[in-house]
Amino acid sequence: YAYKEQSINKLLRKAFLPILIGSAVLFVVMDLIHRKLMEMTIYWTEYDGAPNPLLDKLMFLYYRYGIAVYLTAVIISTIVISSAVYVIKNLVLERKSGLFDGKVT
Repeated sequence: YAYKEQSINKLLRKAFLPILIGSAVLFVVMDLIHRKLMEMTIYWTEYDGAPNPLLDKLMFLYYRYGIAVYLTAVIISTIVISSAVYVIKNLVLERKSGLFDGKVT
């Protein structure tokens, strides 16, 4: 990404809406695939006779509380983890990205 950063960012700025729509469609398709796979019970659990084999995994949020809580948990965890990775990257690379210096465009 860093090698072609300017050209990639220019493309992302020009095609933001199509990329956003494509990502939303891909998300819905992947969610449907995921649901179908979960119905086929291919998800591994600790043992075959578990009363609720999926409830011991993170996907229990979707079945117990619905899509709103599930999406919120996924989005929040993604933001938290990516922020932690960014801070660690900044510490390792001595803040060369410029986010804390106000140089981000």
